[in-house]
Formats: sequence, structure tokens, C-alpha cells
Amino acid sequence: MVKPTLFNVAGLLASALLASAQTTLPSLTTTATRLPQPIASIPVHLDRFSAADLAASPAPTLDGQLGTSAAFSLFRRSGSLTANPTAQGLSLRGLGPSGAGRALVLLDGVPVNDPFGGWIPWTRLSALPLAGAEIVRGGGSGVWGNAALGGTLQLFTAPAETNRRLARVEAGDFSTTRAEFTADQAAGPGFLRLTAARLDTAGVHLRPAEQRGAVDRPAALTSDTVSLGWSTAPAAPVAVSLNAGYSHEDRGNGTALQANATTAAWFTARLDGRLDPLPGAPVWSATAYLQQQSYDSLFTAVADDRATESPVLDQYDVPATAGGASASLTWQPDPATATTVGLDARSVRGETREAYFRVAETFTRNRVAGGAQDFLGLFLSHTRALPDRPAWQATGVLRLDAWRNRDGHRREQDNASGALLRDETFLTDSGVEFSPSVGLAWQAAPALKLRAAAYRAFRLPTLNEYYRPFRVGNVITEANPNLAVEHVTGLELGAEWTGERAGASFTAFLNELSDPVANVTLGFGPGQVPDVGFVPAGGTGRQRRNLASLRTRGAEFSAYSQINDTLRLRVDTLFTDAEVTGSAPGAAENLVGRRPPQTPEFTATAGLTWEPTAVWRIDVQARHVGAAYEDDLNQLRLAPATTLDLRVAYRFAPDRELYLAIENLTDTTVETSRDADGSFTVAPPRWTRAGLRWAW
Repeated sequence: MVKPTLFNVAGLLASALLASAQTTLPSLTTTATRLPQPIASIPVHLDRFSAADLAASPAPTLDGQLGTSAAFSLFRRSGSLTANPTAQGLSLRGLGPSGAGRALVLLDGVPVNDPFGGWIPWTRLSALPLAGAEIVRGGGSGVWGNAALGGTLQLFTAPAETNRRLARVEAGDFSTTRAEFTADQAAGPGFLRLTAARLDTAGVHLRPAEQRGAVDRPAALTSDTVSLGWSTAPAAPVAVSLNAGYSHEDRGNGTALQANATTAAWFTARLDGRLDPLPGAPVWSATAYLQQQSYDSLFTAVADDRATESPVLDQYDVPATAGGASASLTWQPDPATATTVGLDARSVRGETREAYFRVAETFTRNRVAGGAQDFLGLFLSHTRALPDRPAWQATGVLRLDAWRNRDGHRREQDNASGALLRDETFLTDSGVEFSPSVGLAWQAAPALKLRAAAYRAFRLPTLNEYYRPFRVGNVITEANPNLAVEHVTGLELGAEWTGERAGASFTAFLNELSDPVANVTLGFGPGQVPDVGFVPAGGTGRQRRNLASLRTRGAEFSAYSQINDTLRLRVDTLFTDAEVTGSAPGAAENLVGRRPPQTPEFTATAGLTWEPTAVWRIDVQARHVGAAYEDDLNQLRLAPATTLDLRVAYRFAPDRELYLAIENLTDTTVETSRDADGSFTVAPPRWTRAGLRWAW
């Protein structure tokens, strides 16, 4: 068992006495600058989702519900129902998508990114207890420090205020069943909250019918999550919130033998209050958390005719732990002026334990590789109106982070003889990062806001990128303990118009990413590939390496219109010109001018909501994803695709509705990955579900 290593465990738990729950209010935001702030003063693009928006989505999982934002995507085009957990990292604006992701996801201010790999456990995150969500596109939310290089998604839990129950059950194609339940009950000076969810599906095939063989199976999924929390009543002078949870997930990876499982447990403590009960007094807040997780996965090589498969790598245990704490103090003498100062700490430890090099029917070697990371950050955020110019709102953020990589190791052993084949320990490495950002918002007219922001942010590669090799078919990717820190320098300019029944937003952005981590192709089989080892015929040898630089520039346009009292339309588009501007040493080809994998030039979403009567609601959503490449050499092209989703709901009583949801209504083939032999995997076909949602 891997034990949590923190800067000071006792100190973290003690700081829980200062922790605070973050809530969201209709006219405020907390994501962009880490302090409550009027929307009019936010200098970056912000997507907001209410609880009603999430509930009305045809998608069954949170990542699908947030997909109405054109900037939002996972590493590949498949959602969390079918994607391997290691491919569920969040990408915003196509800033070099990867399995680890380059965006931070927070639940009430607590990171939920996987401690070992950075990807997101989407099936663990139910929208049922949420009050809403916010997405900051780009590094303008760098006040959060490491992992927020490409943006931030903040999820807000609805506060418990009364005895209330909320439930949703549904069933559908592919033997899919889902049940979610949350209940608030008065207990002492506050409320208990129980939340439980179960998702079970026989799954869909990951390859088109004409490419399947005897080994292919649907990608089944079973996910269970339960959490129990307690919080004080809203009128309490000091708000206290405690939460503990557990989840387990089993997945099939599309063949008879390939499967993975993830188990996680967590505890969070939060409080908040004022230094003085008088209005306008400084507000203090903090949070502390502990997280533990274990992951396992079996990889196989499949014969060309897909009639047989054989195990090639058994990652039988990938344990990880994380702990962290933060504290802050905010002064807000008037609605237009606010200052927040604070600190946060996070420590992560994890390793991969795996069997490899299979001879006959036995794995003959064992590998253990991993390490630990520590972070300590200080930040100062200030927003105010310019002197004598109340329509101009300026925001500045200064953040200083110290990080440390330690206890890095990689040991490989022959199982029969016990001989060590490799025994490496890596030197402790550390550094200091400065992440400033500035922004200006001008309310040029009652309906028009102009904004500008410039920022710098960083991301330390994950333990997974440093130490965990993996294999998908005949594509072998080696880890790299010598990866450098990623940095982004960004600029964006935007305009927002908000009318009485319509609105529009336009943003132009430029990001220069230095030392981005990529899976770089070093050579092809059969034979030895430097830094990879033996690669079989038809195989590819890759290693995680830093590209010298990557540039993304683009433009976003979104608009909505309330046509009448019953009909609402919206559209969101993203154009991204992304290219490698500096290659990686040792790459099989010069990568300059190539597009990053899984980065389309154009993405668009559109939606229609029609409520013809008081009891009927129809939601139609479309998403178009342009052509992209699977690989760094831009040789494996993924075709563009457009999907259409539908949800029809009948409200037969207050807070009760029946609904029918159909994803991929037109049964479009969506390519998600492509192999060198021309075969490819696909996202789910048409998927129909019927459900009941009610509150009491």
C-alpha cells in the first residue's frame, strides 16, 4: 500500500478547521480569479451551466452534458462511457490534447484530477447534486496553479437548506441502467447529505462491424459511487462541511481479455466565515482533503485477423494518494473592489506495478516505477475599478509555486531468477514557477463589454508521464523521467453583447506552449527502437518527450436568442490553428508544421430548446468535429463527424418528469482512433434511454 506523503499531515488536517465550501450565485463567479466577482468584471471567456442546463442535456454523463461548449473535449472523441480512463483528460480550446489533459477540474475547490495520471473520473461526478458549473477557457485561471495551464472547470455542489430528496432512474439500449439519488436531512445544527449512483451497461463495440473478429466484445461498464456529508445550516456564523466518499468502476476495453478497474476513496473538510460579523468584514476560507486510488489494466496484442489475442502488459496495481490544503483571506470594501491572498499545498505519491515480457503463457518480468510530487503555492488576486472610470474593471493575479519531484524509481526484475534487470533511482528535482496574469474589462455600453487578458501558467508532468510505459496493440510508448515543465504564455481579446432576449460573444486568442509533453514517434518495427526497446513488425515505438514549442491561435463565437417565450436557440463555434513550432530530439521525422494529435481545426455546437406547453420540453443538440490526426506524424487521419442528440421531457407533476433521450440520433460513425493498418475505433452509435426524474 502506498502511504500519503504530505508536507505536514498534521498541519493539513489542522487547516481543515479553516476550510470553506465554495458556492455559486447567479450574478457571481468564483473560478476565474478565486474570489466571488461580478460577471461584468471577468476579463476572460467564461461558460456557465446551471443545474437546469445539465439536467436537460440528452447526455447521461457529466462530460457529455458539458459538451455543449465547443471548447470542451476529452483526449479522443469518445465520451466517458467507452473511453479508457487514461484517455479521459480534459482539453480546452484544443491546447495539445493528451490523456493527462491540460485543464484542472475542481469540485467545490478541491482538485478531482487523477493523482497519478491527471485524467478525470467522469462517471464518478454526478450532476444531480450540482448547483452548476463554470469553464474558464485558457490559462487565465492560472491562479489555481499547476494543471490549470489550459483552463479550469469548476463544479459547485448545491447547498443543503431543507429536507429534500432528488432521484433519477433510467434504462436504455445495450442493457443500460442508471440510478442516482441524493437526500438532505436535518441533523443537529445542520444537514446530512447522502448521494449514491450506479451505472451499468453491457456497452457498445469499439470497432465497426466489418472490422470485428472473434476477440471483439462490447466495452461494458459498471460504476458505483456513494458519498456522505454533513454541513451546517446556511445561517450558521461559521459554515462547516465534511464529506467522505467511495467509488469503484469496472470496464471492458473492447476485447475478451482487455479490462481495467478503478477504486477511489476521499475525505474533504471545509469551513468559511468572517473575521467580524459586520457586513463587509474580511472573509476567510480554506480546505483540506485526502484522496486514495488504485487502478489496474490488462493490455493485449490482437492478431491481424482479430481471431486471437495475447496479453503483453498487466498493470496489476497502480496505487496513488494525494493530500492537500488551502487557506485564503478576502477583503471586499465595495462590490467593485476585492483582494484575496492565500496559499495552498498538494502532495502526490504513486507508482505502477506491472508484469511484462510474456514467454509462452507466463509473464517473466516485473516492473515497479513511480515517485512523489509536492507543491506549495502563494497567490494574490486583486480587482478594482480604474480611478474615475467605474466602467473599467482591472484584475491582476500574482502566483508563486514551488514544486518538487522526489523518490523517483524504476526497478525491473526477472521473476524466475530474482535478478534485477534495471534498478534506477532518480535525483530529486525542484523548481519555482511565477504565474502572473492581468485582465481588463470595459463596460462600453449597458449591453456591451470588451475584455482583454494576458497570462502565463505552468504544468508539471504527471507521475504517469514520468514513469508509466504503456502499450496499445503494437504501439509501444515509453515513459520519460527527464521531462521538463510545460509553460504557456497567452493573450485573448473579446467582446460580449447582451440584449434583452439575445446575446453574442467573440474571442480571439493566442497561446505559445513551450516544452509540451507529447507521445513522439521514434521508430518502427520490427527491431530495436532507441529508448523504447524491441518493437514488433507493423508496430510503432514512441516515448513521451518535450516538443520545443507549440502554438495555438484561434477564434470563438457564440450566440443565443430567445425567439419567443417557448423557443430558444444557441450556437458555439471554435476555430483553432494549432501547429508544432519546435520539434523534439530524436523524432522519426521533423514535426515542425504538424498539427497536434486529436486537434480539429473547427468545432461547433448548436442547440434548440422548445417548450410548446407548460408540461412539454424538447431539447435538440448538435455537435460537429472537424478532421484531425491520430498521430504526431499526421499520417493517420480521422474523418470529420456531426452528431445529433434529442431529449423529450413530459412534466406530469411539479418536480417530476418522464423523458426520452437519444444520443447520436442519426447513427453517425465517429472515428476516435486509427491504426497504421487502416482499422479504426468508433464512438457509440445511436443510444436510446428512457428515464424518470423526481424531487420530493
